[in-house]
Amino acid sequence: RFLVERMGFTAIALESGFTESISARAFIERGEGDAETATLTGLGRGLARYPQSRELIQWMRDYNASAASAGHRRIRLYGFDIPNGGRRDGPWLAMDSALTFLARADPTAANKIRASLGDSLSGLDTSQFGPLPADARVKFDTSIEAIAKAMQKSRKSLIASSSDEDYRWAVHNLDAARQLAKCLAITPPPGAGISLWVGAMTCRDSAMAENVQWALKNEGRQGHLLVFGHDGHVMSTRED
Repeated sequence: RFLVERMGFTAIALESGFTESISARAFIERGEGDAETATLTGLGRGLARYPQSRELIQWMRDYNASAASAGHRRIRLYGFDIPNGGRRDGPWLAMDSALTFLARADPTAANKIRASLGDSLSGLDTSQFGPLPADARVKFDTSIEAIAKAMQKSRKSLIASSSDEDYRWAVHNLDAARQLAKCLAITPPPGAGISLWVGAMTCRDSAMAENVQWALKNEGRQGHLLVFGHDGHVMSTRED
């Protein structure tokens, strides 16, 4: 509160999936829904279980509700991790969010892409880390680019039905999906030795850094971003 109210910070970034944070925006920025639902759907499993997370979400909403009348800028929440931290239900979260957004302007294309996915991404053990089956990996990669093409084609209509800001977030959601696809391709199976996880974790760290940079850029020249992350991911020196 001190940093926002006294020091001009404009956004809070948490080590939670970027895709998930899209669903929290409706409550935090527009007051749609309630804090409990926004916390459960807008934050990753680890953060959602803490009452402090719900308190944060509610405080951000309350601050934004009176920001305009008080002459203050509204604050935003960003998740800067890959969808669901790289677990195997991350692809489905990213695709479902992207297709729901696309359907605002082109429901035919959205339904066609959704049908092409079938249950390839939804029939997995969603609590586990691990690589996608080969068929699911191909469908995930193909669908990302199909959605990107359809969104670009319907760009004006999508912005008209939402906003420039919503469109930017939807586009970056596809970037987060690409990050996830890249990391899943080198993720070892469950039970693999820790040495086999180095590449996947490095991939995830790189993606998180990119997402923090995107969030700061999205805040603009006057923006200030408060970042909460595990000290294993956020370091001031590099370990060799």
